[in-house]
Amino acid sequence: MAIADAMAVETRLDTDASEFVGRLTGRVLPAPRTAEDRRLLRLALVDHVLEVAAEADALELRRIAGRYAEVLSRRERILASGGALVGGAVPDEPGRAAASLRAAWMRLARERTPIGAPVPAPRETLAARTAGRLASADGAAQALVAEQVGILELAAFVAVAERPGFAGAVTAILETSGRVRREATHVLEQVREAERALAMIWAIRLEPGSVPRRRETATPGLPEGAPASGDAGGSRRAPGSGGASRP
Repeated sequence: MAIADAMAVETRLDTDASEFVGRLTGRVLPAPRTAEDRRLLRLALVDHVLEVAAEADALELRRIAGRYAEVLSRRERILASGGALVGGAVPDEPGRAAASLRAAWMRLARERTPIGAPVPAPRETLAARTAGRLASADGAAQALVAEQVGILELAAFVAVAERPGFAGAVTAILETSGRVRREATHVLEQVREAERALAMIWAIRLEPGSVPRRRETATPGLPEGAPASGDAGGSRRAPGSGGASRP
C-alpha cells in the first residue's frame, strides 16, 4: 500500500516501475506515460494487496476450522467411551465432526428413557428437526450451526432424562439460546451461542445442585451476531454461508 500511495503523488514514473508492479501482481501493465497509466498501476497494487489479505484470512479461517474440528472429534470420542479419551481419526472440517458428535449424542439418547414428556421433544422429532435445518442450510457454516443445535437438543434430552427435576431449567436454557440466535447477525455468533448453551446443559448433568447462569460476555476474536432458530433450536435462513440461519 505504501507503493500505491507513493504512485498517487509521483508523476515521473518510468517503465521500470511498470515492470516491477507487473512482476509483483502477475499482470501485464502499460508504461506509466499518462495519469491514466499511473492510475492503472495503483489499482493493480491495491487489488494485489486485497488478494493477499483475503488469502491470509482464508488460511486463518481454515486453521481455526481445523482446530474446532479436532475439539468436536475429541468430544465425540470422550462421549462414546464414557469419559476416556481414546484415539481415532479426526474429520477434516467441523461440519463432519459435528455430525459425528450428534450421532454419538443420539446413541446416548436412545439409552435413556424419559420420565414424563421428553424435553425438548421425542428423539424422532429431534432427528427430523435437524434434517430440516440441514436441508435449508445455505453453505457449510449454516450446516455446522444446524448440527450444533441438533447436538444441543439431544444433550438437553439426555440431561432431563437423567435429572427430571431440571426439566424447567433446561427448557429455559433452550428458549433463551434460541432467542439469542434469532437476534444474532453472524453465523459465528450462532456457533458461540450454541456452545454456551451446551456448556450450561453439561453443568446441569455434572453439577445438578445449582442451575448455571448465563454470562453475557463477548468471546475475543469472534464477531457479534448470527441468525438462529425459531424454536428451542432451529436455524434462520440468510443468504450466503456467512449469514445466520433459521427454520
